[in-house]
Amino acid sequence: MKKVLTFLLVVLSWGFVAAQDTSETPSYEKRVFQMDEDEMPYAILLPENYDASKSYPLVLFLHGAGERGSDNERQLIHGASLFRAQSFREKYPAIILIPQCGSGDYWSNVKK
Repeated sequence: MKKVLTFLLVVLSWGFVAAQDTSETPSYEKRVFQMDEDEMPYAILLPENYDASKSYPLVLFLHGAGERGSDNERQLIHGASLFRAQSFREKYPAIILIPQCGSGDYWSNVKK
């Protein structure tokens, strides 16, 4: 949990500088967060006409167990297309962040 919170703080503190996607269907930018030897792939989608001087809400989408891995693709199978829809982007300008939980890992500590 501590790593997830650190990940979120680092991502939010970055000054997002990204080229605008001019296609009709914007795509997620793939990145990897690294802390010591640990890595967490994630995808990020910035609002249309993103302005770094403005504040935006953050939508953190945590996928289910079937999308775990390290390919930085599987976490986009369910739900990611909703946030790319033009109607959603116009009505809810937000930063969409979709990290990928590693194979065999969990979003929270669970007792086995």
